[in-house]
Amino acid sequence: MLLFLLHVIIHCALAGPGRTDVDIHKLPSPSIEAEHNPLSAHFERLSQGPGLWKWPHYFPIYHRHLHKYRGTDAVIAEVGIFSGGSLKMWREYFGPRATIIGIDLSNRTRVYERNPTYGSPDRIFVGDQSSASFWEYFKTQVPKLDVFLDD
Repeated sequence: MLLFLLHVIIHCALAGPGRTDVDIHKLPSPSIEAEHNPLSAHFERLSQGPGLWKWPHYFPIYHRHLHKYRGTDAVIAEVGIFSGGSLKMWREYFGPRATIIGIDLSNRTRVYERNPTYGSPDRIFVGDQSSASFWEYFKTQVPKLDVFLDD
């Protein structure tokens, strides 16, 4: 997992300064990969529903490092779920056996829990990621974690 996080950090740095506030839907599409990438496909066909704010050049990185968890009982947690679109993408990608957990500062994200519009995530935690007590509580509730995303 550390390798994946470092890979994402490196790619973030390569994206360039001042690009964090760009509307992701206006960024150029990633180059076509030799292998079909279901994450890119999901993003490209998205035309309605909850927003999905991701850098398209992340999709090959995600797929390269996370494909081994598809169709398994993996536990996946994502920090910063904003409008909920990524939860739906992760459910489609990892499948119904995976446990999908969202983490956000906003109490409004609680409505995503088990909601099919958002991919029926199994659990939503509301808390401040800078709070040690929040993470202590989180660890008591989620003792096993296979993938942790904070992009």
